Amino acid sequence: MLAMKLTVVLLLTTCIETNAGGYARPPVRLPPPPVNIRGAVSDSATEKPLSGVTIQVKGAATGTTTDATGKFELSVPDNAVLLVSFLGYNKKEIPVNGRTHLTIYLSPSATGLDQLVVVGYSTKRQSELSSSVAVVNEKQLRGITTPDIGTMLQGKVPGLVVSNSRGRPGNNTDIVIRGVGSIGAGHAPLYVVDGMIGGSVDPNNIASVTILKDAAATGLYGSRAANGVIVITTKSGQSGKTRISYNGSFGLTRRQRGNIRMMNSAELYAMQGEGYRNYYDEQVAAGDPAFTGTEFDDYLESVLPSALMNTRTDWQSLLSRTGYVNSHQLAVSGGNEKTTFYVSGNYYRELGTMLSTDYQRMDLRVNLKHRISDQFTLYTRISAGGDKSPNDPLTGQEGEMSQFYNNMPWDSAFEADGVTPYNPLKAGSHWIGNAKSNYFYNIRHQNDITRNGHLNADLQLDIKLADWISFSTKNRIGFSGYDHTQLLDKYHQLASTVNGQITQDYSYHSAFLTSNLLNLEHSFGNHNLSGILGEEYSYSRNSNTLAVGKDIPVGLSALNAAGSPKSISGNKTETGFLSYFAEADYNYLHRYFLVGSARRDASSLFGANNRWASFYSIGASWIASNEQFLSRQTWIDLLKLRFSYGTTGNANISPYLSLGTYAFSQNSTYDAISGAWPARVPNPDLTWEKGYTTNIGLEFAILKRFNLEVDLYNRTNKDLLQNVPLSAASGFSGQQRNVGSVRNRGIDVSFTSTNLNGKLRWETMLNVNVNRNKVLALNGHEDIASGNMRIREGLPLRYFYMKQWAGVDPQTGNPLWVRWEDKDGNIINGADKKDPVEVSTTGNYNEASNLFIRSAYPDFTGGIRNDLYYGNFSLSVLCNFVAGQSIYFSARERRDADGNSLNQNQMKLQKGWVRWEKPGDIATHPKLLAGGTASNSTSSRYLEDAGYFRIQNIRLGYSIPHVYRFSDFNVYLSIDNLAVFTPFSGDDPDVDMESPVISQNSDNSTYTTNQKIMIGLNITL
Repeated sequence: MLAMKLTVVLLLTTCIETNAGGYARPPVRLPPPPVNIRGAVSDSATEKPLSGVTIQVKGAATGTTTDATGKFELSVPDNAVLLVSFLGYNKKEIPVNGRTHLTIYLSPSATGLDQLVVVGYSTKRQSELSSSVAVVNEKQLRGITTPDIGTMLQGKVPGLVVSNSRGRPGNNTDIVIRGVGSIGAGHAPLYVVDGMIGGSVDPNNIASVTILKDAAATGLYGSRAANGVIVITTKSGQSGKTRISYNGSFGLTRRQRGNIRMMNSAELYAMQGEGYRNYYDEQVAAGDPAFTGTEFDDYLESVLPSALMNTRTDWQSLLSRTGYVNSHQLAVSGGNEKTTFYVSGNYYRELGTMLSTDYQRMDLRVNLKHRISDQFTLYTRISAGGDKSPNDPLTGQEGEMSQFYNNMPWDSAFEADGVTPYNPLKAGSHWIGNAKSNYFYNIRHQNDITRNGHLNADLQLDIKLADWISFSTKNRIGFSGYDHTQLLDKYHQLASTVNGQITQDYSYHSAFLTSNLLNLEHSFGNHNLSGILGEEYSYSRNSNTLAVGKDIPVGLSALNAAGSPKSISGNKTETGFLSYFAEADYNYLHRYFLVGSARRDASSLFGANNRWASFYSIGASWIASNEQFLSRQTWIDLLKLRFSYGTTGNANISPYLSLGTYAFSQNSTYDAISGAWPARVPNPDLTWEKGYTTNIGLEFAILKRFNLEVDLYNRTNKDLLQNVPLSAASGFSGQQRNVGSVRNRGIDVSFTSTNLNGKLRWETMLNVNVNRNKVLALNGHEDIASGNMRIREGLPLRYFYMKQWAGVDPQTGNPLWVRWEDKDGNIINGADKKDPVEVSTTGNYNEASNLFIRSAYPDFTGGIRNDLYYGNFSLSVLCNFVAGQSIYFSARERRDADGNSLNQNQMKLQKGWVRWEKPGDIATHPKLLAGGTASNSTSSRYLEDAGYFRIQNIRLGYSIPHVYRFSDFNVYLSIDNLAVFTPFSGDDPDVDMESPVISQNSDNSTYTTNQKIMIGLNITL
């Protein structure tokens, strides 16, 4: 009864409201019934189905993912909007509009998150990697004009340190990936060209370079990958229209002047005059009778005639010049559906800025691909090339680079006629310089050329056995060698005592490699599996012959023209590797990834008891941004976590070190019968050096504009390969053993951003590496002396050990060094492993302590690149930087010698340097004293901060549209090594950190990296 009354009241109320307002209340709308839709998602370019794609209802929590065939099923309102997203592809919004079946195509995004990356023996999407890799594509390689791949990579990859320590045209750079972990087995990375270990390539033919840095990435190369792997993929042809491309450039080069400036004639005379003045005053004060009654001016004229200033030879101007670079590449590519081809020829010449440098190189590459049938595909790759360059037969202080700095401005390069070169060794010579060497005289009596050549041929056959299994066999045969011929006539200073000399040095290398892979790939549901089973064998042979003849007539250049032999030597070596390996990849929903590899290797380099070794790696990653709970965060393009751990090996040693060998020489010949003596103690237990690497990585990309990648790594190298000293009683100096451990740990950071993306596009790429090196264990915990450095447990591998400079005594102007003492006043050195009781200074160099000073390694390294695009214009600026590295500038011991080296030119004082002149002066340099003191002896005085910031390349390009039939017509202006900012007092601080010493010897003096101003043209028809 009550319910009925309430119903009547509600009806009346509704009627009253309706009549009062004049309008009827709208009916309550119920939500439409859900629609069951089915659909499929595919790649817009390949039309291949995409599994693991997230399908989300906009504004709701409802969603699903596609299965292994790219299909999905979902119940949604008929007016729903679907958000479709997948890593590496552009997101889409799809209105349902009552449809029950949807066909969706996703287009790859421009972020490169899903680009194909060549790693190990396979190719993977960037998003699928669980390892730390860096990819440098063809576009990013452009800029620097050089035939060296290392120079092209400098400053572009975090954790990859490139040292252009020599700079001489034709010299290769030194590359270190994530620090050095070996003492005696090198630090060079393993190179892989087109999927096979070794090979050669011209940079103009490179499509991409992939740097593999952690164990998961290098796993399948584990036996030789302890120093990292650089994978190079060369260009290939594409089906369609035949394309003809030309890439040419020409430019001038000039010597990059650093901070060092040498004195001219008058400046050197004034400096030496002051040194003689101080010496004169000391002798007079000491009552030396030889100076009694002698005026200083008369004394000075007798030891340093003022007439010397009449000769003003500028050796730096005479020995250097404006050089040039001339580079050309012509390539033809194309093909049809069955056959594609790429053919390229390259020519490069660099006339160096030093008179003795002239590098020429030619390369040819042919890449062919032929699809025999749906099951068989054949690849053929051929590369050949050669180069030549002159050498300086003189080393030490006599070489050209040493003459450039050290020759005295008072020594004439030519006779009075200005044409005939002056002979410093002739009878009655007035040559003052310590090195009796004049480049202009020597060059007329020498011919010294090195020629290198190589030929590699690859044959690859791929067989598709089924949809999920294929087989590939790759085979390479390679040949290389060099020919070094040196002719010195009887007037040359090195051959005058043997009446002329000819040297011929030949080396020949041949290699064979076969790599056979079984590739498997299968998906079921949302599970995706792939794997590799492989076998690999390589064999190489080297031979060398060196013959030196003497008594050769002037004008003849054949070895058989020598009147008598001086020396003959030669050797042959063989090396073999045999490997079996496997790798398995698994992912679920393209969100969760797992990869593992195992490898078993044998090498003839190691002892009979330990020839085989095993290596393994495991990696995992999670793409969190593919999870449904993040799929609605449209501003997140990628959020990925990675982890890997594994072992790698190092076999970079000479052959036969595990064997007890004998040595032969002419000195062991008896009665015309060859003789030999034991040269090495056998070690049948010698085995691989191993690295154990852990890597944790984060990848984060947002707003399709910003990408951040951070990797934390720890690599410990154990069982280091090194020569261990033996007791003299054994009759041998040392034995090759596995002993010691070195650790490298650090962080790689890479950040890219699109700062502007309108009519003006501006992109920035920044990378930084911080690496900390530490020696963990040595043989018997004993230090290893290494020149001006010392290897000790607990310190970085390269640590300077010498006397510590304490400055200049303000009262006397004399040099001071640090002295450590024990409680009894006895001297303590750093090698004694004792703490001092007393630390003082001493003016006696021989009473100063030898101490551990500081590490040679930098605090951090990196590079930054900015690319700007406006219309048809492009501008690229590449810089690289190093902070905190130290160099021992050994050459300053003679060039900045405080009066000690009177027969060598001297450096000018630089900004911040002060010479002591009177009591109370606070100075960096002791007083000048003719004949000197010990102030220029080896000490931390010449140990310098060599950090730098280099503007490595600036390139301005313009693409001219619609030129005849050209699809691409680009002209550019490029400047290499525009400027270097550094406190280092020498020319160039870019040195090899494993040998961070610049001495005055010509083979160690830095050939400064040249500045190049280039104009170039890239066209494609």
